[in-house]
Order: sequence, then C-alpha cells, then structure tokens
Amino acid sequence: MWTIAAVAYGITPPRTRADRAARFTDDGPDWIIHLPRPSVKVLRAIVRQFERAGTEGLETNELWQTSEIHELNGLKALRQGGDPAALMRKLKETIFAA
Repeated sequence: MWTIAAVAYGITPPRTRADRAARFTDDGPDWIIHLPRPSVKVLRAIVRQFERAGTEGLETNELWQTSEIHELNGLKALRQGGDPAALMRKLKETIFAA
C-alpha cells in the first residue's frame, strides 16, 4: 500500500533519525562550510545526539552536559560561529527538512 501511495501521490516514507543524521553529516548543508571548525564539530555532535535521543534530545538543557558536546566546549564553540540559538534553529530546520 505504501508503494501505491508513493506512486499515486508522490509520498515517500518518513526518514529515520539515522537517515536524517547521515544526510546532515554526509552531504553537509551549505551554510555549515562558513562556520569555524569548533562550531561545526559541536553541531555534528548535536546531530549525533539527535540520532540517539530524537527531538527530545535536542530540547533539553542536558544536551550541553553530554560528554561529547561538553568536551567540545559546547556553547562556547557555537558562539564562535554566531548566535547559538540561531545555529540551533538552523540545524533543526536542516535535519527536519532532510
């Protein structure tokens, strides 16, 4: 039935978190190439956290306490690339549009 819907209405199956994370890290959005390396590393770590914990993992202050993000200096590293809230918004737009 899913195949019929896909053919008839152009509906594609929903992407998994792993698919979305892979598209972010493999293809890399154009906007990320202009950021400093520390910011990029943190954003990719956040995407990996999304892959593990889903949307809830992005919406908690505990995100910044995960070992990988903490070791990369999380917010401090993001600030090198601009407003952390704006970067997070852009990251979410990118992974949810994937």
